[in-house]
Amino acid sequence: MKRLFQIFGGGLGWSLGGPIGALLGVALGNMMHDLV
Repeated sequence: MKRLFQIFGGGLGWSLGGPIGALLGVALGNMMHDLV
């Protein structure tokens, strides 16, 4: 399940800010998963 959040966050981040955005998106996905 956590992987799903990482892929979603990474894809969203990539579309916004390229590689750096993708890294931030994956980190955000991890945090969202921990909150849920």
